[in-house]
Amino acid sequence: MCGLMNTKHDKISWASGRRGWLLLVAAVVLIVAVLFLWRCKVPIPQVSEVKKASLSETTNAHRVLEERKELDQTVWKDEILAQQYERTFIRLWDDLRATDDPFAVLATFKFDKLKIGKPNNPEKLEDGITRWHISKIGQERNMEEWAASLNEYKNQGWHIVQTEWHHRRFEPPAEGPARSSFNVILHVRKKDARHRVIIDGMIHVTWTDRKDGHGNFIPKMIDAGLMDIYERDSFSPFKVAQILPWWTEHSLHPLLVYDLNGDGLDEIVLAGVNRVYWNKGGMMFSEDLLLATPPPDIRGAVLGDFTGDGWVDILAGGQGSYPLLYEGDEQGRFLYPPKEIRATGHTLTNPQCITAGDIDGDGDIDAWVTQYKQLYHLGQMPTPYYDANDGFASYLLINDNGTFRDGTEEAGLATKRFRRTYSSSFIDLDEDGDLDLLVVSDFSGADVYLNDGEGRFTDVTGEALDEGAAFGMSYTSGDFNLDGRLDLYVVGMTSTTAQRLHQLGLGRIDFPKHQDMRMKMAYGNRLYLGGPGHAFRQSPLSRDVVHAGWSWGAANLDVDLDGDSDIYVTNGHVSRESATDYCSVFWRHDIYTGSSQTDEQINHVFQTSIQDATQRGMSWNGFEHNKLFINQGGKGFVEAAFLMGIALEDDCRAVVATDLDADGRTDLLVVSSELFAAPIKLSSSVNGEAFRERLIVLRNIWPKGQHWIGIRLAGQRSPLGARIIVSSNGRKYLHHVVSGDSFQAQHPAAKVFGLGEHEKVDYIEVRWPGGVIERVENPKVDRYHALGTRG
Repeated sequence: MCGLMNTKHDKISWASGRRGWLLLVAAVVLIVAVLFLWRCKVPIPQVSEVKKASLSETTNAHRVLEERKELDQTVWKDEILAQQYERTFIRLWDDLRATDDPFAVLATFKFDKLKIGKPNNPEKLEDGITRWHISKIGQERNMEEWAASLNEYKNQGWHIVQTEWHHRRFEPPAEGPARSSFNVILHVRKKDARHRVIIDGMIHVTWTDRKDGHGNFIPKMIDAGLMDIYERDSFSPFKVAQILPWWTEHSLHPLLVYDLNGDGLDEIVLAGVNRVYWNKGGMMFSEDLLLATPPPDIRGAVLGDFTGDGWVDILAGGQGSYPLLYEGDEQGRFLYPPKEIRATGHTLTNPQCITAGDIDGDGDIDAWVTQYKQLYHLGQMPTPYYDANDGFASYLLINDNGTFRDGTEEAGLATKRFRRTYSSSFIDLDEDGDLDLLVVSDFSGADVYLNDGEGRFTDVTGEALDEGAAFGMSYTSGDFNLDGRLDLYVVGMTSTTAQRLHQLGLGRIDFPKHQDMRMKMAYGNRLYLGGPGHAFRQSPLSRDVVHAGWSWGAANLDVDLDGDSDIYVTNGHVSRESATDYCSVFWRHDIYTGSSQTDEQINHVFQTSIQDATQRGMSWNGFEHNKLFINQGGKGFVEAAFLMGIALEDDCRAVVATDLDADGRTDLLVVSSELFAAPIKLSSSVNGEAFRERLIVLRNIWPKGQHWIGIRLAGQRSPLGARIIVSSNGRKYLHHVVSGDSFQAQHPAAKVFGLGEHEKVDYIEVRWPGGVIERVENPKVDRYHALGTRG
């Protein structure tokens, strides 16, 4: 489960054996619903929605499956060979996770020669981190010498906590032996957990044609000459404050954080399970029901003052219902039945993200309700996988004195309303005082819309972004290069499988665009630096934060209060028994199969493939660790999550950065997910497996000494869309108050600005939506300031 807590994933045993076609088809609905759709809360198809395949339909599906086998022997034969070679290191990765003695596993790993480079001069980085680059020149060792070295490290008290091994490049044997390159990460610490080391880089492997006792190829030479070592010998600045119990029947999402009762402390809302945790101070919370009359299902929600009475309301949506508005009272409670908003004209299918803000300047906050449509559902595939606009409709709800109407067409947002959207925000991107719209979607990427000030939008994506393609999950914003401009960090998916296929030059000639877009989509996370007007461009700085894994949530926080914005990213998709990755099947076959339309035959194909992977204990981007990119004064980033004690190995989703105990140090809330051996009586259980989720509260206990200033926005004006500027020592610090940025989450309307050694702030300036500017001169540091008034 959680690498921080040094625990392991539950082992799931799977029944093996051949099933007949009809039995397989009958199981399809449950398999896809629970294993691949539950996590995104897509409606579970009823039996009537997927009819049993006839003999001819089964035959057609069988033909497609046979075609896949033929393609694996022709078009994809080098990729299939690459997977045969990579099994050596997948086995190693699996064995390292399963053992209590990782050094013994490494000591018995078979190879002929290992070349380890020498570290160069140490480089001192921020926060007590030292970095060494490993040179290519090094000493060769055999297995016996390597085992002796490992034993020395073990005797010194080192412990290998967790690792990753990703096959990035492969050269098939031709005139010479086969060769591979692996991205490798090792997290190592002393037994007291203070002294921690990250070993990160690439190893190059030259293979023999011999195999070990497990049938895996044995390396002839492992060259570990392109590695970096990061070391920190100090206490962990984060500690686990609370871990809420596992929830099995419902997802915790959305995770919302807001000061509901105006006491200066942020509450934690888990809308998916109708819970609120009232903040009592000192990291103590009291659990209560969120809504007195909850709907059966909540999948998307946002907190904001939609009625204009100064008290926060909640706008929520669930499967098969219209959007629901729950009015809040002065104590932050939601005691009365909701108002049903029928402006959508249809009930929602799978609401995902709801963002809010006053887009037309009339003083009422409006809402953009987006939905997500899961791939594979009933045999459909996002088409094209790089620019899909074939999901469930999004709706722009215009608020006129508490009455909502559908303004999607009128506002110019209809063209791409069918994106499969995970994240979106009303945010002032061009600094003209009105709220623009950023939409981040899976199977397309980022879309940018500028507001004319009256609530009409123009799609400027091609002008605003130098490249927007991504498996978009969420984003965060801030001034990451310290130039006073807004920057955007859009997170998606890094795929070493796609990189390997690209390097091998493999692809289907009947789908040339699929190959052209492969590396753009699988590029990873994109950091866009703000420029003049509405231009956002990637730069060399972006390369430091590209590779995280299968990323979901992202949060901007100043971990050490030194005055620059760091980034925390949650990672990992589905972790099962083995790190063997389904990703190759997705890239070889799934993106070429089917269309936007549901198809019973294709549904059969997908579920056959998925069931095969499930029974083999196969993961999909499994066992990836959360990342913390520490900003080096706006000049670069260093990944140091493990050094700070927060490189969780769980499959994590939502994250919110917030100062829960109001001490100026930003804490983290993380929702983690895992498969577990579930009892048959559990409704979400299939073949003894189900998902469960929990909330982990990570308290920031960084030593006091750096200065800070906090701003809380409240009062009659809605803080959503506000821009906060702090001026100190000739520099302007920047934060925006938005909703819908992080995956299935909402950050609070309170922001902390790290000042480092600076003891004086010239002014705080808040630019409220609608053009009102509020300014406080010479505010005191190391405390919070409330701007705006209640009532």
